[in-house]
Amino acid sequence: MRTLSDFLNSVTMYRLMIYFLAALTALGAVFGALGVVSYAPTEILGHAVLFVFFCVLINTALAHVWRIAPNKESPVITGLILSLILEPVFSLVGTALIFVISLIAIASKYVLTVRKSHVLNPAAFGALASSFVFGHTASWWVGIGVFLPAILIGGFLVLMKMRRFRMVGVFLFVLTALFFIDSVFFSGAGVLVALSFVGALAWSPFILFFASVMLIEPLTSPGTEKNTLLYAGFVAAIFFILQKFGGGISYLIELSLLSGNIFAKVIEPGFRQLLTLAEKEKITEDIYSFLFVTDRSFAFLPGQYLIYTLPHKHPDNRGERRYFTIASSPAEQKILLTTKIIDKSSSFKHVLRAMWPGGTIAASHVGGDFILPHTLSDKLVFIAGGIGITPFRSMVRHLLDKGESRDIILLYGARTDGDIIFKDVFAEAGIKVGLKTIFVLSEETRENANYRHGMIDAARIEAEVPDFRERIFYVSGPEPMVRSVQKMLSDIGVPMRRIRRDYFPGYEERPQKNRA
Repeated sequence: MRTLSDFLNSVTMYRLMIYFLAALTALGAVFGALGVVSYAPTEILGHAVLFVFFCVLINTALAHVWRIAPNKESPVITGLILSLILEPVFSLVGTALIFVISLIAIASKYVLTVRKSHVLNPAAFGALASSFVFGHTASWWVGIGVFLPAILIGGFLVLMKMRRFRMVGVFLFVLTALFFIDSVFFSGAGVLVALSFVGALAWSPFILFFASVMLIEPLTSPGTEKNTLLYAGFVAAIFFILQKFGGGISYLIELSLLSGNIFAKVIEPGFRQLLTLAEKEKITEDIYSFLFVTDRSFAFLPGQYLIYTLPHKHPDNRGERRYFTIASSPAEQKILLTTKIIDKSSSFKHVLRAMWPGGTIAASHVGGDFILPHTLSDKLVFIAGGIGITPFRSMVRHLLDKGESRDIILLYGARTDGDIIFKDVFAEAGIKVGLKTIFVLSEETRENANYRHGMIDAARIEAEVPDFRERIFYVSGPEPMVRSVQKMLSDIGVPMRRIRRDYFPGYEERPQKNRA
C-alpha cells in the first residue's frame, strides 16, 4: 500500500486518468486482435489517435482565440473518452465526423460557461451532439464484460487518488435502490430477480466506467462533499427517470450527466479567473508564500482550496493543474498560496517559484470540507505537520478578523523552530481570541510554555489536551502523518466522527517518525 501511495502521490489525477484511458484503449486493441471485440486494432488505435489529435488541436486554437493558456491534459482525456464510447469509424467520412464531434465537445468548454467556468462535461456533450446531429449514438463499447477487471483496477486508483468513493457509492446506491423498488413494487418482479438485476447493473463495466471516469470530473461537479453526494444522487435519479419514462432514448446516460452538471452549477456556482502575483516571499529554507490579487472577489470558507492551472513547457507527471489550500482569510481580499518547494518538487512548483510580481496563474473551483464547525461552542484541536499549517492559518486569521473566540488548541509539529511559519498570526490569536499554541519540535530540545521536544503522539495529546475526548480534531499535513495521527487518535478513544482530515500528497521527504 505504501508503494501504491507513493505512485499516486507522484502523479496528478489528470495524468492518472490519461494512463487509465490509454490502458483501456491499448487493451481494446489487444481484444480486437484476439477477436474479442468486433473492431480491428488499427480501427481502435486510429480512432483514438484522431480524437486526441483533433481535441488537442481545437483546444489549442480556441484557447488562442479566447486568449487563455490551454491546458494540455484536459483535451487528451476528452479525446480518449470519446474514442472509448463512440463506435470506431475509421474512414474519410468517419474522420470528418470525428473532427466535428471533437469541435463540438471542446467548444462547449469555451462557449457554454458560467463566470468563465465550463458547465458541461465535454465528452458527454460531444457524445450527445453526435446522437442528435449525426445519429451516431454512443455504443459505449468499452462497457462490455471483458473490460471489467481493467475498469475495476483503474477506477479504484482514480477514486483513491480523488477520494471520491463515497460519491460513486451514493450514485450506485441510489441507482440500484430506485431500480429495485421499481422492479419489486411496480413491475411485479420477485425479490431475487430484482436483486439479480440491480447486482448486474451495479457491476456493469458500462456503469462503473461512467461513474469512475465521467461522473467524478472535478470541474463539472461540486467541490464540497455534501454537494457531491447530492449531485451523485441527482444523476442516478435522472438516469432512472429517463430509463423509465424516456421512451427508449439511446443517449440517456449522457443526458443524465449533463443534467447533473447543470444541477451542480446551480447548487455550487463555479468560476475561473486569472490571479496576478503581487508579492513573493521565501519564508523558510524551502517554504514560499505567493500573494495574489483577484480580478473580482469570490466567496470561500477558511480551510477550502482552489484549483490552480499553470501551463508551462515540459510538465512532469504531476502536470499543469494543482490543488492548494487558500492560506488567507476571506476578509484579507488577496489570495495567499504557501507551499513547500524543494529540488525534487514538481515542474509546476518550479515554474511557480520562478514567477515574478505581475505574473498570472489561473484559479477556479473553490472546494473542500475542511472548515470550521458552525457551532461556536465546539471545542477543537488543530494538529498540523509541516506545510499542513496553511488551512489553520486561514481559519485563525478569520477568527481574528471577526473577533470570534473559540476554544482551540493548536499542536504544530516541525523539525526546528526555523521551520515554523505564521508565528505572528498564532501569537496574535493567543492574545485576542484565546488560541493555545504548542510547537512540537522533533530536532530541537527546547522546552517552555509554547515549545515541546518530541513528537505529536498519544502521550503528547493526553498531556496537552486532557479533555481530548470532548473535542473535534482537525489534522492536516503529509498523508503518512495524517493517517498515522488518525490511527493514534482512534486508538486512544477519539471517535472517527470527531476527526477531520486534510492531507497534502507528495510531502514525504521527512516521514512520519519526525513529524508526529
